Amino acid sequence: MGGGTIASGQIALSGTVMTDSGEPAAFANVILTPVADTTRVLDAGLVDMTGHYALKKQRQGRYLVTISLVGYRTLREEVLLRTASVGAGTDVVCDFVLIADVEQIEGVVCEAAMSFSSSIGRSIRFRAKTASGPIPPSI
Repeated sequence: MGGGTIASGQIALSGTVMTDSGEPAAFANVILTPVADTTRVLDAGLVDMTGHYALKKQRQGRYLVTISLVGYRTLREEVLLRTASVGAGTDVVCDFVLIADVEQIEGVVCEAAMSFSSSIGRSIRFRAKTASGPIPPSI
């Protein structure tokens, strides 16, 4: 009888993750942790091509959902997993929207040039630049 009680007290979390432009946030990471100990990962998964995610069933309680995707702000939101009423389904649906991170660094291009000197040997020089121009050597 105790085994049935534990299984009936477990709830699945699923839903969709979209970007602020309305596109599915395909391949975003979804991590579920207890609110009291966010270093303990209970489950993790990836958002599929349609924006859907599904995590394993957990006991009723409060959890932290962390969603991350390159180019977007990491989303951290507390969710409460519980059944709405007796006889209700054991799934909770939570949909999320990721906001573009406009402060993220642009791509960096590294160029290499090789020069030779007869008395010293060879040396290699590197220059890094972004789409907006070179990165100063002091960085």
